[in-house]
Amino acid sequence: MELGEKSGANVAFMWALQKNGAVSLSIRTNGVPDASAVAGHLCKTAGATGGGHKDAAAVHFASLADFMKHVKIAPPPQSPKIRPEPPSPS
Repeated sequence: MELGEKSGANVAFMWALQKNGAVSLSIRTNGVPDASAVAGHLCKTAGATGGGHKDAAAVHFASLADFMKHVKIAPPPQSPKIRPEPPSPS
């Protein structure tokens, strides 16, 4: 939640690939926004299952492909390119 508070989103998401191929998305908030409302929206729009409480909820997707179709994940920030040092003159 600390990063969510810093960004102003007040919400944190964590996803995990289960052994059976399903994906569980965990939602945590400080109550605003309502985590169960976020889960309900995802269930309704993505055809997933789940639910929860005001500050904690989860959504379950049938597969990784289904999860990726509905939840867009930004790539990690690019690290600066490190140029190799030129060879030393002999």
